Amino acid sequence: MADELEEILIELFDVDREKAKQISERQTLHDFDNGLTRLESLLGESVAYEIIRLGDFAFYRNSRLQDYFNLAEQVLDRIKDRVHQDNGNWHARLFYSVESLNKFLERGEEETQEKEPAEVGFSRYYLFNKNNEISRPYLGSLISNGELFVGTHEHWLGSNRPGGPRGRNILIKIGYELKVAFSEAGFDNPKVRINYGQHSISVDDETQKRLRILRDMAYNP
Repeated sequence: MADELEEILIELFDVDREKAKQISERQTLHDFDNGLTRLESLLGESVAYEIIRLGDFAFYRNSRLQDYFNLAEQVLDRIKDRVHQDNGNWHARLFYSVESLNKFLERGEEETQEKEPAEVGFSRYYLFNKNNEISRPYLGSLISNGELFVGTHEHWLGSNRPGGPRGRNILIKIGYELKVAFSEAGFDNPKVRINYGQHSISVDDETQKRLRILRDMAYNP
């Protein structure tokens, strides 16, 4: 059943494969379906699908899941008038996780609408190339785990491009591309930390969330 849930998450919700695998290891299909049904009844199908794809909801079980719904009902009560007045799913990001719900409840109304990201020329970035078999897991690891480890002699080949960075230069390349892409999108600078000793690069929670947005833009133009 775990494999079945993993495939459903990938095929139906367009969840990253690594994230889908992690969810299926924690959830049964039955529990996931029950949670999704409740989420859809609260927020609607379109918003619920976005939350499954980009948020942390699908990881939650038991008391954590109940905490989520308790907070979600409080947030929805505060914004319900605007939800009916405004078009689009602008409010979906508020419901991505327990943390995002708490953040809204703590900071209030001014946090509800972040400006839409500007157009980004994704074709010039290695990291957002959906056809590159190396780039997809790199980006997926940063989004799902908040970090990425690369081998000393690892080689990041670019599609239709000669050469490509190797080893620690991969970390430098990713850090640079993140800063440029975030700037192009109109986001604040990403919080990035490179650990050369461990051959790793890590990002904070907010950077992870914005990377999800950029990946969705790049993969589904």
